[in-house]
Amino acid sequence: MSSTKPIIIAVTETWLSASYPDNVFEVPGYESYRRDRLTRGGGVTLYARKDVKVKRLLDFEDIEFETCYFNISLPSLQNFILGVCYRSHELSPMPQFVDHMSNVLHACDEVC
Repeated sequence: MSSTKPIIIAVTETWLSASYPDNVFEVPGYESYRRDRLTRGGGVTLYARKDVKVKRLLDFEDIEFETCYFNISLPSLQNFILGVCYRSHELSPMPQFVDHMSNVLHACDEVC
């Protein structure tokens, strides 16, 4: 893993929807993982270099929040969990978002 290219790029508020196929936003050398909002705005995407082992943790995601979680494996480093989150102040009240994040952190303790 001697490349100087970024290993991971996280993007929030992508404004993507299912009407945009993945190949339109393909970045050579990277795999993309999307979570689109069903209405206008929002959304998150993670780009990971193709030499990085990434497992999406769908059990950590909640339909109410624009979040994606991943187990990332890098050579010579301990695995870690990465979350990409976007909180719309209109759609996601802060107390519920904090509860969601707290639940995810608790679940990470059990999985990791």
